[in-house]
Amino acid sequence: MLALTRKKGESIIIGDNIEVVVLSVQGDLVKIGIEAPRAIPVNRKEIFVQILEQNRRAAERPVSVQDISNLFKMMQEKEKQEKEEFLKRSEANADSSE
Repeated sequence: MLALTRKKGESIIIGDNIEVVVLSVQGDLVKIGIEAPRAIPVNRKEIFVQILEQNRRAAERPVSVQDISNLFKMMQEKEKQEKEEFLKRSEANADSSE
């Protein structure tokens, strides 16, 4: 493991397309920001472990047509939310540059 010391506002570059920035430090809490391509999943470790466990359990049981339908609906909703968030950010950026 590589251990680095960083101050607020300083960053670490991983590869050529991931940046980890120290946003704030308050006592034992460190707030970081991560810039990474959308294709690279970024999760807290505890969430990652939950995802692995859910995937393991899902692989153990048969999948119904209703399961696939529900998953498709969830994916469509997520895509819709991401588009809305993108448009809001675009509008905010356009307003701030005026």
